[in-house]
This record gives sequence, structure tokens and C-alpha cells, in this order.
Amino acid sequence: MDGVLTEFFSIGYIIAAFGGGLFGASIGALPAFIFTGFLVIAGEMVTVIVEATGAEAPNVTGHVGFGAVFGPHISFGGGVAATAFAAKKGILDAGRDILSPPTKGGVRADFYQVLLIGGLFGVIGHLIRAVGEGVLALPTDNVALGVFLSAVIVRLTLSPGKTGLLGKFDPNVAPSRMSLPEDRHNAWLPFHSRIELVVLIGIFVGALSGWMSIITGSVFIGFGISAASLIVLNSIGPISVTHHVTLPGALGALAVLTATGDPVAGVIGGAVFGLIGALIGELGARLFISWGDTHVDPPAFAIFISWSLIMALSAALPFMTWAL
Repeated sequence: MDGVLTEFFSIGYIIAAFGGGLFGASIGALPAFIFTGFLVIAGEMVTVIVEATGAEAPNVTGHVGFGAVFGPHISFGGGVAATAFAAKKGILDAGRDILSPPTKGGVRADFYQVLLIGGLFGVIGHLIRAVGEGVLALPTDNVALGVFLSAVIVRLTLSPGKTGLLGKFDPNVAPSRMSLPEDRHNAWLPFHSRIELVVLIGIFVGALSGWMSIITGSVFIGFGISAASLIVLNSIGPISVTHHVTLPGALGALAVLTATGDPVAGVIGGAVFGLIGALIGELGARLFISWGDTHVDPPAFAIFISWSLIMALSAALPFMTWAL
């Protein structure tokens, strides 16, 4: 633990986190997260290949994919903050537009402030993780917690319309905060907000991720593929967002497999926890996205809650054992 604290709170790590947040601000939140996905895939492949030889693999996933520059609590969080700040200054039209780099609105003489805000929130996201993981030892995914809490701070401080944490509900748009109009125009993912789609994707993507983790031994391979797949969303058009399904699916599958030794049971566990992740993600979207004007990340919300749930159940149930 002392080594972890020394690394987390070193001046070098904090400077790198500022650079990572600035990187996210310069290219946009979602493009930065896509980099995370490809680096996680690379890191997991290195681990699988090297460990197959009996050698100890370098922790590329932990130190690079989830580390000081490309960790989503740093680069994605910095991009979210920069987008909100750019909208607040009138550079961008929408503070929720995490697909576009802030430069889309033009580079004015004061644009450096947008980059500085990104760097600042890169450090904030890093410190949230450092305290949660290194000091408090919170039983959750502290990277996801950092993404979520950083975005909450953005909403409360940089919201262009001062919408508040849960946003400004408009009864002329929908009958309640948790419902959506038929055209889905205020949804997080208008093309993927109907409950039958959420359930279908949750079950089968969770099962698929669980199976991949069972056969490779890699917890994060499904997450990496999901994150990298968002290059399609960012460049071509609507696709499902699934990293909050694949990671709980993998964790649940390995927890069940470790306790039972049964791969089929493990895949079923992946389906169950993939569904749970999908439903929590949609809940988070309707709580924080539908009526707000900045991005508060539903997948991060789903991942840290699902992670905590799987850890708790693994301690209480005989057919689950925490496997990470």
C-alpha cells in the first residue's frame, strides 16, 4: 500500500495526470476514451501471451490503459470538463457533446483556458482514484468512480445552464423525470434507450464478455473491445455502448467460475451481471443525462455500482468468489 501511495501522490504522476486531462481536452472526451479501449486490448493481449510462456507480464493495462495519461478518469474526465467549459464560454453549442473536440467551435485567443480546465480535471479524476483506491481502499472500481465523481463536479460547477445535478425537468417533454418522449430526443442514446434493447444487449453481450474472459483469463478484454468499438459511434453513426455491460459480465462470469468450476454457470453469471450493468447504466442516463446539459457518465455509474455489488455478493454467496 505504501508503494501505491507513493506512486499515486508523486509529483510526476500528478504532472502526467494534468497532461492526460489536457490531452482529453484537446481531442475530445470520447476520442480519448477510444484510445483507452485500444490500449486495454493491447495490454490484455500482452498479458495473455507473456503469461502463457510462464513469465511475468508487464502491467500495460494498469499503467497505460488505466494509467496517468489514458485512464478514463483522467483523459475522458478532462475532455468532459473541457466540453462543458467550452459550452459555458460559448465556444461549443452543447456541453453534452462528448463526441467532438472542443476545437470544433473554433480556437479563440482564450482557448488555452479550455485546455487548462481539461488538465485540472485530469488531476481531479486522478486524485479521486488515488484517495479511493490508495487511502480509503474502497471496494469498488475507483477508476469508474473517478469518472463519475469528476463529472458530478463538472455538472455542479461548469453547467452552462446551471441545470443542477439531476437537470431541469420539463413536464412538457415527458410525464416524469424517468420517462422519455417517443422521439427520445433527450435520451443519452436515443437509438438504444428502449427497455427491450437494453435487456437484450445486457444479457447477450454480458454472456459473450463472460465467455471471452473465461477462455482467455482476461478480465478486461471485453471492456477494451467495447471501448474501442466506439470509434464507429464517433465516426460513422449510432451503435450500442456496452463497456458497462462487458466489464460486469466478465467480473460476474469469473466470480461464478472460480466458485463452481463450471464454465456454463460462468457464462450465465456473465449474462446476469451484464444485464444488471445495462439496467444501472440506463438508470444513470435517465437520472443524470436526460435533463442535464453536461455529461455525467452512465457507464461509469453502472460499473462502480456493479463492481461493488459483485464484490459484496462474492463475500456472501457460496457460488461466487471474487476473482480479480
